[in-house]
Amino acid sequence: MNNEDIDEQGELEVDDKSGMVTRMIWMKYLKAGGWIPGLIYAIAALAFQILRVYTDFWLCEWMEESIRSPANVNKFYILKNIYEIIVILILQR
Repeated sequence: MNNEDIDEQGELEVDDKSGMVTRMIWMKYLKAGGWIPGLIYAIAALAFQILRVYTDFWLCEWMEESIRSPANVNKFYILKNIYEIIVILILQR
């Protein structure tokens, strides 16, 4: 190894900011992939997160309702099946 290789390696170590993603890097990433696919991805990711949070709230409401009226067994099984379908769809991502 000569001195130039050592200098280049030292410069790389100084410039390395692991875990740091600046706004300019995000903008370059969006430009490289395209604005429309990037926007579609952002909307899909946001919708997926909203769906995940909604299923938690829905499950909580479902459990509270089943505690209030345990005699309604048919509704329990219908809601259970709907929840299982939602979980399967989420796990297929």
